[in-house]
Amino acid sequence: MEAEKIESDRVKVRIEWEGWARGYEIMSGMKVMQCIHGFSTNLISCENNHPVSRFLDTFFVNWSRMSSIPNLRDAFTKHQQIWNDKSHRKMAIDIFTAIGTNFLLMYKTYSASNYTATAILALENYDGMGNIESSINSRRFATKLRDLCDDGSSVTRDVLKFYRKRLSCSCLKGMHSKSRKSLPKMGQCFGCAKEEGRDSLMVCSRCRVGQYCSRECQITHWPDHCRECGILVRAAHKQHTNKQY
Repeated sequence: MEAEKIESDRVKVRIEWEGWARGYEIMSGMKVMQCIHGFSTNLISCENNHPVSRFLDTFFVNWSRMSSIPNLRDAFTKHQQIWNDKSHRKMAIDIFTAIGTNFLLMYKTYSASNYTATAILALENYDGMGNIESSINSRRFATKLRDLCDDGSSVTRDVLKFYRKRLSCSCLKGMHSKSRKSLPKMGQCFGCAKEEGRDSLMVCSRCRVGQYCSRECQITHWPDHCRECGILVRAAHKQHTNKQY
């Protein structure tokens, strides 16, 4: 019975993510997005047992939790062949990009698009060393995720830019241009969560990810930040070392 339930959940989630990627509206089941955003028309036509399909099934099966990092670790553990095959990673990135773009266009759902953006960043930053932690703890991943997933007023602008630069079509051009005019680049202090212009925030000199509105906030927040800071610094050092060989 347990195996049957797992298979039933997998089939259900497959229908959902394929529909999102193809531009079908969730409630009505009608196709409302005609543009395929420059991706191949055969992109979503995966066989049931295709490695990329299986990977996406695992990633989206816990969709309701909206916990992208744990779901990425689970999908990595069960589908390492995806991460170790460049063509598979590219295919997964393209599908995630189509899904995130359609969420933005159909629902203006930035939190859902952040969920798929996290997966895109992890796949793009994977170094092929067989350890997902090297990807999700990379400086580029952490910095991008900081700007995409905070609660600041410019997160809409950041999310739109993230997806627009990955498309060959102009579907997000209008939304992104409008957000650039109306939303300045803002960031949140890791300490007090105060919103400031991104250019005015201090950045942690060790990890280059943590950002603060003042030296006082940085000092006060250090007990909370120190562990994450160390992880990011070690990951950056390891990545630099690997590039030398």
